[in-house]
Amino acid sequence: MLGVSDRELSQAVVNEEAVLVTNDEADFVSLYSAMDLHAGLLILPQAGLRETLWSLFDTALDYIEERAAAEGEVVVEWMLNKRVDASSSGGIGHSDLPAPR
Repeated sequence: MLGVSDRELSQAVVNEEAVLVTNDEADFVSLYSAMDLHAGLLILPQAGLRETLWSLFDTALDYIEERAAAEGEVVVEWMLNKRVDASSSGGIGHSDLPAPR
């Protein structure tokens, strides 16, 4: 879907009930913050070698699986309205997106 706008891409991903993996934090966090329901957003850092990003991606997937298991949920349910961030240092964290009201 190269060449489509961020809004079009995010809507297509939401319609497919898929998690969006991106390094464009600012634009997609803004778009996903306005949604009532989405399957999740995984944010990787912008800089880095492809090999490093693959490693971070694997680490993020492990994190997601571990968190879901710890809460007794399947990954798909745990990721609902979640933002998972991978830092270039290898740290992984998450928050609700949009934030609870």
